[in-house]
Amino acid sequence: MTSQVPKLVAFDLDGTIWSPDMYMLWGGGSPFRFVNNEELRDCSNSKVKILGISGEILDTIATADEWKDTVVAWVSCTDEPSWADECMKKFKTP
Repeated sequence: MTSQVPKLVAFDLDGTIWSPDMYMLWGGGSPFRFVNNEELRDCSNSKVKILGISGEILDTIATADEWKDTVVAWVSCTDEPSWADECMKKFKTP
């Protein structure tokens, strides 16, 4: 039996993929530095952490052959979209 996967998966960012919300980093923020696959630090050394198994889910979507045709969408009303974009790139999200 063939496993079926969705053609599109959409994720919220703040409070779903990572914590804290970007607005909570005011006074810090960009540039972010990579610490490990689950943590970034902002310019004031505040942590941005991947929540739960979000990293594993994103890695599976990015690397598992059965997900190769699935598109990932980011849905966010963050006050700091450029910070969120930087974090997504540094966390190596698909």
